Amino acid sequence: KLLELGGDMGMAPNAINLRRLSLTRPGQKGLVTGDGSLAFSARESVLTLQVKAAGLDLAPVLNVPTDLSGTLRFAGTLDSYRGDFTLANQAQGWQALSVSAAYQGTREGLKVAPLTASIIDGSLAGNLDMEWREGFTMQGALSGRNLNPARIAPDWKGVANFSASGKLARVGKTP
Repeated sequence: KLLELGGDMGMAPNAINLRRLSLTRPGQKGLVTGDGSLAFSARESVLTLQVKAAGLDLAPVLNVPTDLSGTLRFAGTLDSYRGDFTLANQAQGWQALSVSAAYQGTREGLKVAPLTASIIDGSLAGNLDMEWREGFTMQGALSGRNLNPARIAPDWKGVANFSASGKLARVGKTP
């Protein structure tokens, strides 16, 4: 078995409900759980979903120690959705981090803001906008404060601060 999925599914007159979903990988640490519903209306179906991860060990895949936990929440339709996520790695050294963000989007694009993170004893903050209506564009800004480079290379002293912004564009219709 590669994966095991369990849970309860119920049907109502205008909805499908998913409760106590559980996803595991036999022989691996960690658990992914979730709840959600898909409500049908005359206009458009609305999906709500909450997924939680706890104690995920991706070291066999990434070759980096991991103990990942987090949540992802999603609510809406393809034309208008929003949610948020958090992710933390309970590791030692430079691998320890936490990141969280809120997002909202449509069929044509996605905005992630605010995006915050704690990494190597400092913090990151920023935003990201993506659009795929007329080709693909991605633009964003990120600032880092009080980052400790000695967490990566012990002979590097001091702290690092930066601000960066950029834009990437591919013009023309995407396939």
